[in-house]
Formats: sequence, structure tokens, C-alpha cells
Amino acid sequence: MNIQKMHIAVQQGVDKINSLQADSLLTQEIDLELNKSIMRFVNLKYGRNNMYRQGFEQSQKRIDDLRSLVSSSEDFVFFKERRVLSNNFGNKFDLLYVDKFVLPNNYLYHINSYCNVLQNPSCDRSVKFKLERISEFKMVFSFKLSQLRIAHTRPNAPEIVYLHGWIPKIDIIGGMTPSNSDGEIDFSNVATVDEVGGRQVFTKNLWNAVEYGYTDAAYPNLPMSSLNWGSGGNQQAFQVIPLTSVPEATIDNLNISSITGGFLTTFDAKVLKMYNAFIPDTANWDREQAIIDSILEAGNSNPGVDIFYEEYDGQTQEEKFTVELDLNIWNFLTTPEQAGQFAETLNSLGKSVNLETGAILNDTTGSQNAQDFTSFLNIAVDTRYDGNVFQKTYGSAGNLISTVQNDDQATADGLTETHAGLSNFWELFENQPAVQAAMNEANIENFNSGIVNRHNFPSFNMFELNTSGLKRYIVNETWTISDTLYESVDSIGKDFPGISRPIKYIQHDDILGLMYDPFNKPTDSRILGVFDSNTILVYTLIKNVTQDTADLVSILPYSVKLKYLKKPAQVDYNANINCDLPQHTHEEIVAMTVSSILEGINDPRYKSHMSELMKNE
Repeated sequence: MNIQKMHIAVQQGVDKINSLQADSLLTQEIDLELNKSIMRFVNLKYGRNNMYRQGFEQSQKRIDDLRSLVSSSEDFVFFKERRVLSNNFGNKFDLLYVDKFVLPNNYLYHINSYCNVLQNPSCDRSVKFKLERISEFKMVFSFKLSQLRIAHTRPNAPEIVYLHGWIPKIDIIGGMTPSNSDGEIDFSNVATVDEVGGRQVFTKNLWNAVEYGYTDAAYPNLPMSSLNWGSGGNQQAFQVIPLTSVPEATIDNLNISSITGGFLTTFDAKVLKMYNAFIPDTANWDREQAIIDSILEAGNSNPGVDIFYEEYDGQTQEEKFTVELDLNIWNFLTTPEQAGQFAETLNSLGKSVNLETGAILNDTTGSQNAQDFTSFLNIAVDTRYDGNVFQKTYGSAGNLISTVQNDDQATADGLTETHAGLSNFWELFENQPAVQAAMNEANIENFNSGIVNRHNFPSFNMFELNTSGLKRYIVNETWTISDTLYESVDSIGKDFPGISRPIKYIQHDDILGLMYDPFNKPTDSRILGVFDSNTILVYTLIKNVTQDTADLVSILPYSVKLKYLKKPAQVDYNANINCDLPQHTHEEIVAMTVSSILEGINDPRYKSHMSELMKNE
């Protein structure tokens, strides 16, 4: 049952088979109730708060109800802290090590987990580790969701918006590549630079709506041209400058608005605009969430990219995206400071850069502008402007005799082409107060057709980000299972080596007490864990450690394999996002939704509907 059929089923259940007694429900309201019911359904089937007192995997029905939400995640653990529990005789210490595993973003409920540990068969304290900090160098960009919106109003009627849509892609442009094998650039030494990239040389796509999951049943071929959208006059282009006369102009030696031989000739012009590539939307921006989800998916799928929406570094900013790019992968990026230093070097040496090829020139015929060498996030608009000129001839009685239309398609340099001797016409046209006012209202600087780049320079420059903190790494293969085991079976398991040990989860207030419990304390075969915010903390106890053997342990947690229930998808009618629970659960979810709505509108059918709903297993 897709989202459209679920909506129909809810409407039928509430309306007494389409009696229209509750026909005022909006699609957004039905989506809200469906999502509430989906979460209520998951909670009922996972826990035992249901009439059968059976939780997840306690019956085949419970297994099948939630099987599509079962997910896995495996990642390294990172060092959090070390506690000294006791100072024993002979300067020996008992040490409690705490490592952390970060839960996935879509984590909902725990199913099971185990820890991969490095350990020798004798369980002696011979596994040697070193503590290192994992540093990631990143560059950060930001942009607002509004920068992707396309909206046009009618001239002189801003309350009428007749084009809604989205820019379909975002690029990262500009940077440098090193000339030497070590990959390092000295920005004060031109010899260490191979190529310098402007918009022609270094362009890497960050987000493309269609590539990263955006679909629309109403428009199967995206992105599209605005020529193929709408109907009637909207199907061609969108008027941004209304008909405006140009006085005191001479065209073909004929004064505009002048009388010649008993005839009156006037010239009017208007400008139409179209988009060569855009994603259409409704006046309510119903596809906004799908666009947001697609951008966030680019952060999940693109190597070296993390994208955050509205919340970043402990701060909340409405409709703001923050993009972190890992410079180990996006290694061509250049900060404004680096580009400035390089520009100063070029200037001092009398050199420049050919922005078309990226080559460094031994003269100043190219660019020495630092902005041309700086990396930026680009939200480009691909537009086309068309000018329509109307030559009207009136008789002596004021009657319209003829109208001749000349169309002028703008180039990348604007409306410069001439038709029927219309030289200098557009310059005069653009200087009219009415045209200037309309351009300001439409936020148009000129009538240049083609791709117009809009630069978002780095929010702040390259920085060292310790996202994972410290990790305890093994030294010199001081445990008995070597890489040859993994290599003999096509490297299976090599990424997360170790012996799998179950994790016994305890309460926070029992941690220190269990350290002295001989039956429940951490041992070489017993790993203790607790859930702490968005992490799992793993506890291991090493006894009788001396200062000389502080880097030796009998057990070293290395990674955690987690099996969990993920968060269910948020259904959305307008974005065509369906329920991701198994098909056989959809009718039950619809029934729960109908019951919730009936209760909300105080319908007398609520009690009878609930009695039927309670019969579901």
C-alpha cells in the first residue's frame, strides 16, 4: 500500500465510505496522524505493552511486523577516559578503561551488540597499545535553503507568484593541485603548484537532486526547462519586465512617439525570463522536505562530506545548511588566506593564471585575483532572457493600423543582438525608471543569459576537527591472530579485527559497585556497557598494572557490531515518501490512524472502531 492508497483508506475510514462528513482533512494532517500511528505501532510491537504481552522476536508475527527496520552498524570504539580504581601493594594499580561507540543517526531501539577485542589466548597482559588522536582537516561552507528557491511574481503584483521551483544542483568550484608527489603545496612557492582552478578547471558536484533520491511522479523527467512547465502564456516564459515605452529614442531615423506623414509610430518592449533547468513545486512548497532530504542524502553518500541542517556545533539557525568537506578527500580546496598568499606570490614574480586551462603563465596576461583561486560553494542559476519589441503604427484618427513584433534572445552578454535596425535600443530601454524599478523588484542585475554563478565562500577556513578523539591502536601486532588469517579468506573481517565478545549492559549507578563484584565485574571474557546519550560506553578492567606496563593490557576493545531497529520513514504524500514497514502492517496502521482521528473529532464510532482494532495481534 503506497502513501496515496493509505490516504484514500484513511479518508474512507473517517468519512463513512466517502460520505464527506469529514472532508476537510488536509494531506499534511493525514501525514501527521499516519506518522504518529507508525511510531505507536513500532512501540507496541517492540515492547510488551500490548494485549498479547509479546515483544519483538517473541513470536513470528512480531518478527515479521518489524523486519524491515532491522539494521546493522559496525565501527571503531574510541578512547573516552581511564580511571584509577585502587593503588595496590608494590605500586600496582587497577585501571578501568572506558571506550565509546557512537550510535548511528537513525538508531531507534537496541536488538543486540558485541565488541571485537584484541586478546591473546593466554589472557596475559601482552597486548601493547598506543594512544593517538585522529585528526580530520575540514573546510566548512554554509548556505540557506532560500538560495535554492525559484519564485517569480507578476510585475507590479508581488502578491501573485506564478512560478515556484528549486535549483537542482550545487557544485564546489575552484582550487589547486600540487606538482610534487608528497601532495603538499607551499603557497609562497609557485613551483609546488601544478594547476590552479577557476570555474573551468575544478568543478566537483556536491549535490544533484535526482542523483540523491529526489523523485516526483508528476514530473518524471527532471530537471526540466520552464518552457515545458505550466500552461498557456506561462508555458513559454515568465514576464519580469512589463511593456514599457522608450521615449526620445531614434530607431531607423524615426523618432519614437513621433508623427510622420500623418501616422503615429510607437515602440514598446518587455522582457521574458525562463529557466533552462529547475524542479517545479507548488505554491505551498510541498516538495521542500523532499529537497532537504535529498541534500542530506548527499552528505550520507558522498565520500568526505557531512551535511547538517539547522543544527550545527551546538547552534540552531533556521533553514541553514552547513557542509563539512574532508580535505583528505577534497584535497584540491583552497581557503581565501591560501589563495591570497598565492596571489601575492604571483604578483611579486610577475606571473598569472590562465583560468581557462589552469596553467601558470610567465606574464601578467592572466589573473592575479585571489578570488579566482579560492574554492567556493556555487548555487548556479541557468536562465535565459527574451526581449519582445512591438512597433505599433496608428492612423490620424488614432486607430491601430499594424503591429510588428521583433524578438531578441539575450546572449551571455545580455540583450545586445539587433533586429530590424534596433541598435542602442536595449541600453535606452534598461535606463528607463520603470524598467529599473522592475529589475530591482525582481532582483535582476542584467539580462545575461546562461549560467550565473552565485558564490558562497567558506564560512570559516580549514580547521582541525577531532570528531573521534583518541583511539587505542595496537602496536607491532602484539596479539596472536595476524593479517594472514584474513588474507587467506579474501580479507573478510580485516577492517574490524578481533575476537567477538558479548556486551553485558548495566545501569549507570551500578558501574563502580560491580568493579568489586567477583561474579559481575569486567573480565577478559565479560565486557560491560551502558548507553550514554548517543554513545555506548564499553568498560574493561585491567588489574595490577605498574608504571612500566601501563601500555599493556590483556584485552583491547577495538570495534562494536550493533544490530538495531532504525527509525521508520516519515511518510509524506506530496513528496511521495511511502511507509517502509512491511506491506501486511499498513492496514493496521491505517486503522490506528482512523481511530486517532475519530477520537479527535469526537465521533461516536470511536469506541466500536477501537474494539475492532484491539482484535489485531
